[in-house]
Amino acid sequence: MEFVFVMWLGNSLYIFKRKSVAFCMKIAIISDVHDNAHNLVQALEAIYERDVEKIIFLGDFAGAAIANLLVSSKVPVFAIWGNI
Repeated sequence: MEFVFVMWLGNSLYIFKRKSVAFCMKIAIISDVHDNAHNLVQALEAIYERDVEKIIFLGDFAGAAIANLLVSSKVPVFAIWGNI
């Protein structure tokens, strides 16, 4: 199995990978999206390429576009509103 950490820093997407036999499920954790649909689309594409099984979304829902992208995800999304 593989642990993949995807992080936005400024305008750059960073993907860190680590091999491990201890993980049995690929989970993506996304946070602080606010209203940046463009970055969310790119993150979802990276998630789909890596066969992630679940997405945990920690907010923030700042608009309907973000909610619509998550609802239409190919991967099940578990979400909280965040602090907005």
